[in-house]
Amino acid sequence: MDEKTLLKIALIGSLIGLFALYIVSEVVMIEEITLDRLDGIDYGRNVKVKGVVENVINAENVVIFEVMQPNSVTVVLFESGVEVSEGDMVEVIGEIEEYEGKREVIGNKVRVIS
Repeated sequence: MDEKTLLKIALIGSLIGLFALYIVSEVVMIEEITLDRLDGIDYGRNVKVKGVVENVINAENVVIFEVMQPNSVTVVLFESGVEVSEGDMVEVIGEIEEYEGKREVIGNKVRVIS
């Protein structure tokens, strides 16, 4: 095959792949849960939680804070680039893990709502 044919095949394959990823990303939804249901969720599962930020600890490469609804959960962010302050309303998408016998969320994506 000549180079032009290979280039066309590569471009078409790339476009089809990007389109497929877009469709899959629209279909895959992470369930938003309330913190009172967090104890029934398996470790390693991705969840979305919303709440008010409390007790922010900024360390060198990690930010740790509590997300409050009626209940609370600790959220850990590694090198996030997102600045959160006490009283902010946030939406956190992350993975449920256990640390020292308590459930916490390792944040993958944090968005300050207000």
